[in-house]
Amino acid sequence: MAARKRTPTQVQADRTRILYLHLQGLTEAEIGQRLGVGQTQVAYDLKRVRGEWDARHEGERDRLIGEELSRIRLMEREGWQEWQASKQERETHLSEMTSGGSAGEARQRAAVKVERKGANPSYMAIVQWAVERRCRLLGLDAPATLKFDNSLVGLLREVSDELEEGTESGAGASPS
Repeated sequence: MAARKRTPTQVQADRTRILYLHLQGLTEAEIGQRLGVGQTQVAYDLKRVRGEWDARHEGERDRLIGEELSRIRLMEREGWQEWQASKQERETHLSEMTSGGSAGEARQRAAVKVERKGANPSYMAIVQWAVERRCRLLGLDAPATLKFDNSLVGLLREVSDELEEGTESGAGASPS
């Protein structure tokens, strides 16, 4: 198929349609036939759209991951502190007033009870959860996944919004 020169506006409109059709399950060849471009052009445009989308959303993703890691770090630290505290000895002070004796005097009796309990395992469960969640968020314990697959819903919404905007302005007529 002979290459045609596209304006920047045409390129953007084509890429929006290409991504929309791709997300509907059409092959690159089928998309090319619908739009009157070659399969290699469709593949190139899809690659560019994915890269642009990743670049636009990478900063937001990094910020959200950073916030979540901070929350996890706080929960882990508090879990460790409570774990350590649950292992400590506990003192209980007892005081008792008694009466009696030869002169009817009141006497005070005091005692200190020292209690040592085993550590509370629920705090260690919090620590374990925090470690597992951090590893999952950072991808340390799972095979790598494609960014495109992880963000398919976001891409579909974005493309749908762009198509609606184009239709409302009269510039985005659907391909025949």
